[in-house]
Amino acid sequence: MSYNESSQIKYWMFNNEGLKKLREQCNNQHKQVILEKTPSSEPNILSPDDELSLIHYYETKTLEIAMALNLPDKVSAPAIIYIKRFYLKNSIMQYGAKLVMLSCLFIACKTEDNHLDIDYYSNITKASPSDITNLEIIILESLNFNLIVYHPFRPMYGYILDINDNSAIYNNTNGVSPIKFDTLWETCKKSIQKSLFSDCCFEFHPQIIALACLNLNWDGFNMYCINNNNNNNNNNNNNNNNNNNNNNNNNNNNNNNNNNNNNNNNNNNNNNNNNNNNNNNNNLLL
Repeated sequence: MSYNESSQIKYWMFNNEGLKKLREQCNNQHKQVILEKTPSSEPNILSPDDELSLIHYYETKTLEIAMALNLPDKVSAPAIIYIKRFYLKNSIMQYGAKLVMLSCLFIACKTEDNHLDIDYYSNITKASPSDITNLEIIILESLNFNLIVYHPFRPMYGYILDINDNSAIYNNTNGVSPIKFDTLWETCKKSIQKSLFSDCCFEFHPQIIALACLNLNWDGFNMYCINNNNNNNNNNNNNNNNNNNNNNNNNNNNNNNNNNNNNNNNNNNNNNNNNNNNNNNNNLLL
C-alpha cells in the first residue's frame, strides 16, 4: 500500500486547531468522570497543557529506552507516534503514561518484526509482563489497529543517497561527498527525532518533514535543488531537441518516399501511354 492510500493520511492528519479540539474534548470527558467520583470540591485535575507536557516527557523516555535496547529508528518512531495517537482519544489521568509508553514500544517491536523478549524487557524497564501486555488491546483499539506508520527516516535516507549519486554524476562542488554521507545522515536523524516530539507527524507528510530537516542541516541544500533543477531542464531540452530531430528526419524520409512514389507513378503512367500508342499504331497498320 502506498502512503497516499494509507490509514495515516486518511485518519491521522490534523491541523493545529483540530488537535487542540481533540485534546480538550478528551480532557473534559475525563474531568467530568473525576468530578463525579471525587467528593472534594477542588479535585486535582490536569489541564490539557499539563497532559501534553507529561506526554512529551514520556515520548523522550521512549527514545531513551529504545536506544538503550539498541532498537532501530523504525521501531522507536512508530512507538512515539502510537503514544501521540493514543492520547488523542484517552486522558493521561485515565491511563498512566509510563505503562502506555512501555506497551507502545513493545507493540512497535512486533509491528516492525523486531523481536524483543518480554521477560528481558520487563526486567530492564522494571514493569511486570502483565502490566505491559494488559494494555495492548486497549491501545490497539484506540489506534483503530492502524499500526503501519510512515515516518521521515526512510525518505531522508533516500534523499541523501540521491544527493550523493547526483553529486558524483554532475561533479557538483556544492554536493555531498561520500565521506560526509554518514555525518549528514546522523545530523539529520537528530532533527527528525526532535520532530517526533512535536505535532509535525499530524500536520505534515513525512517526506516534507525529511526535506525540512535536510534543509536545516545542510548549507548546500538550496544550491543543490537549483543545480538539480537546471540539470533536469537541460535533460528535458535535450530530449525535446532529439524528438524534434527525429520528427524532422521522419518528415524528410516521408517526403522522399512520397517523391519517389510520385516519380514511379509518373514513369508507370508514361509507360502505359507509350504502350497504348504502340497498340494504336499496330492497329492502324493492320
